[in-house]
Amino acid sequence: MKNLRASQSNRLGKNALAALLSVVMSSGADAGDAIEAPPTANVSAVLGATANGGNYQVAPLVRSDGFLQIFTVQSTVGTFTVSGRQLLNRRINELHAIAALDKLSKTDLFTQSLVKSAASPVKFGIDLLRNPFGTVEQTVSGVTDAFGKIGAGAANPGGDPDGLAASAIGVSTAKRQLAAKLDVDPYTDFKPLSDKLNDIATTMALGGLGPKAAFSLIGGGVGMALSYSSTADGVRDLVRDKTPAQLIEINTQRLRAMSVDDQTAHAFLANEFYTITDQTRLIEALKQLGNVDNRTVFVERAADVHARDLAFFLVRRAEMIADYQKANGGAIKQFLSANGFPVNILANGQAVIIAPIDLLAWSSTPLQALAAVSSGLRADGKDKNVELRISGSATPSARLALKGMGWTVSEAKPY
Repeated sequence: MKNLRASQSNRLGKNALAALLSVVMSSGADAGDAIEAPPTANVSAVLGATANGGNYQVAPLVRSDGFLQIFTVQSTVGTFTVSGRQLLNRRINELHAIAALDKLSKTDLFTQSLVKSAASPVKFGIDLLRNPFGTVEQTVSGVTDAFGKIGAGAANPGGDPDGLAASAIGVSTAKRQLAAKLDVDPYTDFKPLSDKLNDIATTMALGGLGPKAAFSLIGGGVGMALSYSSTADGVRDLVRDKTPAQLIEINTQRLRAMSVDDQTAHAFLANEFYTITDQTRLIEALKQLGNVDNRTVFVERAADVHARDLAFFLVRRAEMIADYQKANGGAIKQFLSANGFPVNILANGQAVIIAPIDLLAWSSTPLQALAAVSSGLRADGKDKNVELRISGSATPSARLALKGMGWTVSEAKPY
């Protein structure tokens, strides 16, 4: 039966792709121009001055998978790849935070606290990392699977990732306060920063180094002053002031208030590809949508991810949708599942797809993905006059092809 469903799904995808290609060809696009290779770019043209920092350098060639740009970062803590401009901004900010913590660890006051902490009778191990940090080269992002349900995320039994010992002696609180000062996630999946936060927070708690004294040693202007979304500001304070266990309870209650069933809520909150901070950000964004029907569709998709960059993509997507809702006076009325991909429906019945896409190219992966979405929308009579709103840009071929489908593209950064 499983093989039969897979075969039917493959036929659906091929039929949708064939139909979409037919529409594109009839729009006047030349057959030779219908499919293009995802473009590459020079890092200086993409990032400008942020391509290099005191403890990192982004490689000159920026690749793309048709959705996200893929960067290779060489740093003092290792070489790694990052999928997407917005996740890269987060990583660069985390590298700035590492530099600030390195500076802090070399001060006389910190050294004195380190000596005191070494003499403390309390000994325990802390590992607050939920998601392993990898250095494997990537050519495509997990976001290529964002437009269809593929695989379930690994299960996490939940609980408090800080641990009882760390919470009891104040390490957990020190770490959250330190992370808030640096504008980073205290539960970051970036292991070099996670390890550094753990070490510094332990010294602060056991060595008697108070937050004010530590902050004075760090100084201001540490990172890039990230501001992903208006919804993220309140989450920052919530994560600083609440324990992970408290956040899990708050998030569970908020999901129930949105009529998300307990099974779906648990699956999302147990997915290891999110940090607790990310889960809180996504739920806060959905909460700020107001009285929008069927938010469960988005949570179900979010619960079913199998890659870290896809999880982050969905967090940012939720925040972009919330920003759109605020800017347009509550125009969004419901979520609709188009072959597993959550689409927003406005009060006038128009379908809107809002996504943090860096550079949309009309290569095979985006073409097949959007074919599946178009097929799903067609089943509900919503496949025409679709608006695709992206945070980056689309290539001329992609814009022409989408125009042939009856879709419009709104670009934050025209190609």
